[in-house]
Amino acid sequence: MDRTTDFFRGISGGLGRGRGNTLDFIFFLLIIGIIALVIWAINEYVKSYKKGKKIDLSRTFRSFIPEFLKSSSTLNALQKKILGDLIKDFKKREILAEGIPSAILEKFGEFLYANISKLKVSEKEARNFININYPILKGYNVELDFQKEGILSLISTRVVNVSNRYVQVEYPVNTDVKILKGMNAYINYNVGKQFFRGSTTVLDVRRDNTILLSKPTGFVLSSERLYPRLPLKGVEGKLYNPRTSMSYNVELIDISFEGVRISSDYGLQKNIVYLLEFETKIDDRFFSFSNLECSVSKSFLGSGGRKEYGMAFLYLNSETRVKLSILIKELALRIQKQKNI
Repeated sequence: MDRTTDFFRGISGGLGRGRGNTLDFIFFLLIIGIIALVIWAINEYVKSYKKGKKIDLSRTFRSFIPEFLKSSSTLNALQKKILGDLIKDFKKREILAEGIPSAILEKFGEFLYANISKLKVSEKEARNFININYPILKGYNVELDFQKEGILSLISTRVVNVSNRYVQVEYPVNTDVKILKGMNAYINYNVGKQFFRGSTTVLDVRRDNTILLSKPTGFVLSSERLYPRLPLKGVEGKLYNPRTSMSYNVELIDISFEGVRISSDYGLQKNIVYLLEFETKIDDRFFSFSNLECSVSKSFLGSGGRKEYGMAFLYLNSETRVKLSILIKELALRIQKQKNI
C-alpha cells in the first residue's frame, strides 16, 4: 500500500512541478487505459449476457484495435501468387507501368478485390449515368474512329443535331475515308477532363453533307485522355530511337499534359521508349523541349494516308512539367483569343 501511495504521490508531484518523471506518467496513463478497456469489455459482456446472447470476447477486443494494426491483406497465398503473375504480365504489356513498384500494384489489386462488388452495375445504370451527367450535345467536337482491314482512321467533326435515336454530325472535309451507310465506328468526345468512347453505326449519309449516327452505346470512360488536346500548327520535331540510334522527322499535330499526337512517314513500334525534341514559338515566347521520353499508345491513319501516332509522355521531371504546362496555357489563351475575334 505504501509503494502504491508513493507512486501516485510521485506522479502528482511530477505534474505539479511540470518536470516530473516522464516514464512514471506514461506508465500511469497506460494503466488507466488498460483498466478502462477491461471495464468496457466486461460491461459489454454483461449487457450481452443479460440479453441471452453470447459474445466473443476476442472479437470484441479485435474491434477495438486501430485499423493500421490490423492486417490489410484480403488474399490467400494462392491468390497472391496469381496476382503477382498478373502484375508481371501487365508490366510486360504496358510500358507505362514499368516505373510503378510491384508492391504498389499488389496493394491496389488487394484493394480492388475487396471492393469488387462496387463495380457491379447494370447496363441500364451505366446508360443513365452517361445520359444524365455526360450526354453528347449539339456543338460538341467529336472524333470518329473507323477500323477497316486492321487500319484505324481517325476523323474529327462536329455535332449539329442530337435526338433520342441518332446523333447528326458534319461530313468531314479533307478526308480520304469513304463513309458509307452501315459502317461501324467509335465516337470519342470530351466533357471537361473526362474522355468518353461509345460504339455507333452510320445510319445515313445525307445530301446536306451530314452523317446520321445511331445513338452511341457501350460507353466507356477512358483515362487515355484526361485533358483536351490543343492543336500545334506547323511544328516540326525529331523522334529518336535509342535501340537503333535512328532519328525520324515528325510533325506535331496536337498536345496535352499526357502526350502528343504526331505524323510520321516511318512506322513506329510499341513498347519502345522514344525521345522527342521540338521547338515552337507563341507570340514572343520561345519553347524548346528535348529528350521527352514517350511511347506509342495509339496508331491510326490520318489524312493523305500518312501514319499518325498518339505518344504518351513518360517520366517527365518537374522542370519539364512546369514548362509543358506554360506551353499548354499559352496555346489555350491563343485559341481563346481567336474565338473572340
